[in-house]
Amino acid sequence: MNAHSFPAVDSLDFAQARAEHTRLSNDIIEHDRRYHGEDAPIISDADYELLKRRPLLWKSDFPN
Repeated sequence: MNAHSFPAVDSLDFAQARAEHTRLSNDIIEHDRRYHGEDAPIISDADYELLKRRPLLWKSDFPN
């Protein structure tokens, strides 16, 4: 996973942004479970931080 694996924010419409938000939320929940619950992360800390920061890029385009 890297920044290039995400679509550009300005290419998303509202429905696509909502779908990506749902996917990212589910991914973060799963990675939190693996890291904190099982002590068995499957992605790097840097990739996890990228997942967490991604929705912040949408705030100006999708404030809701």
